[in-house]
Amino acid sequence: MPEKAEQEFAAWELAFFRILKVISSLLLRFMESATVIAIILILIKVGGVVKEKIYGPTGEQKVKKQQ
Repeated sequence: MPEKAEQEFAAWELAFFRILKVISSLLLRFMESATVIAIILILIKVGGVVKEKIYGPTGEQKVKKQQ
């Protein structure tokens, strides 16, 4: 009888750790994709700032005055 209880406990323990492994891998995958999305958004923001520096807020390219 005690052996059967130990086997059941071991089976539950194994199933529990498998579920934890799946959840952690899904979270890791989600975090990786969230990181990629954050990097893309940062690049878009930086690109917008650079574009505004070059073209100005009206969209016309700034021309250096020749002296």
